Amino acid sequence: MKYLFFIFILTVTCISAKAQKLYKFDYLITYERYFSGEDSTKSYPVSYLTNSKDNSYLAKITYLHDNDIQIIFFKRDVIYANVKTTQQELIKAETISIPCSAITKLKNSHKHLTKNYYFTNLKDTIINNLPHAVYTLQSNYKPRKKRRKKIGKNIYIVDKSTNYHLPILTFSTAYEEWLEEKNIPNGIITQRIYVNHLNKIGSINKLKNIYKIDKKILIPKECWPPKIPQIKISHSFH
Repeated sequence: MKYLFFIFILTVTCISAKAQKLYKFDYLITYERYFSGEDSTKSYPVSYLTNSKDNSYLAKITYLHDNDIQIIFFKRDVIYANVKTTQQELIKAETISIPCSAITKLKNSHKHLTKNYYFTNLKDTIINNLPHAVYTLQSNYKPRKKRRKKIGKNIYIVDKSTNYHLPILTFSTAYEEWLEEKNIPNGIITQRIYVNHLNKIGSINKLKNIYKIDKKILIPKECWPPKIPQIKISHSFH
C-alpha cells in the first residue's frame, strides 16, 4: 500500500487545470457499519469524500489501527488509487496529492449487468419527524438463481431534505443503472441495508455525520496516463 503525500495549498490560483487533474469534494459523510452475526452490536466506521454535483468519482476512507486511515479514490472508468495516511494529515490538508505509483487505470467490465438489475421506489417513511425516500436495488433473476448465485438486494433510505446531493452509489452496478434510468431521488443515504440471498440482513450502514468541506485530490501531470496496468472492477466500494 502506498503512503500519501499532502500539499497545503493556500490559493486555488496555483493549480493549473491544464497541467493536472483536480477532483473537488464538498462533503465528508461518515457512517457506522454493522454486520449480522455473533457481535451484531459492534460497528465499523467508514467515511466518504463526495462531490454533491458529480457522483462519477468518490473517495472512501477506512479507519485502521491507531490514527491510520486508508483512502480508496476512484473516478469511474478512469482512475483507481489506494493509499494510506493518518487522520491528522487528512484533516489538515486542503489538497491531497496522490503519488504516481499509487494510480492505476480503472475499467468497469461489468456494465452489461445493468440488464439484470433494477431500482424500485417504495413508499416514503418518517424517521425522527423527517420524511425519507426509500428505494431498492435488486436482481431480476428468478429466486432459485438468486439463491444459487448468492445475490441479495440493497435497501436505501434517503433524507429528502438533502436532495441537493446526487445519489451516492458505491456499488458500481448501481451507479451504471442510475446512469441509464435516473429514476431514484437525490439525497444523502441515512441507512443502507443489505439483505442477503437467504432474505436475512447481512449489514447495515447508518449515517453518523455530514460535514461541509472544501478538499481536493490532485493527480499530477506526470501521473497521467497511469503507468500501472489497467484493473477491472467487479466489486463495490462499500
